[in-house]
This record gives sequence, structure tokens and C-alpha cells, in this order.
Amino acid sequence: MEVKLIAKRIDFTTRKVTGTDVAFMVIGKDYLRKLNEQSSKLDFKGAELSVKVPGKGT
Repeated sequence: MEVKLIAKRIDFTTRKVTGTDVAFMVIGKDYLRKLNEQSSKLDFKGAELSVKVPGKGT
């Protein structure tokens, strides 16, 4: 399973995207198999993904 984080910086004055960054991670088949075997009792400890889209605004 792939988890993807997409960040975009938008200049609302010009209505244009001024920057984009993407981060992703893959949760392996072994983990998903264990999750299925244990009837969803295997806790997912979380993950950290970082994106950087320099500039000002939203």
C-alpha cells in the first residue's frame, strides 16, 4: 500500500500554483499480511512524512 502526501502552494491573487512537493511511503506486504492475520489488532505506530514548499501564503 502506498501513502502519498501532496502539498501545493497557491497564490490566490494570480490563481496559480507556485510550488509543489510530494512525499510517499510504502507499507510492505508483510505488515499488511500480519494485520490481516491478526484481525486488525496490530497497531500501526504511525509515520512521519515531510514536504517543503517555500514561499508565503497558503
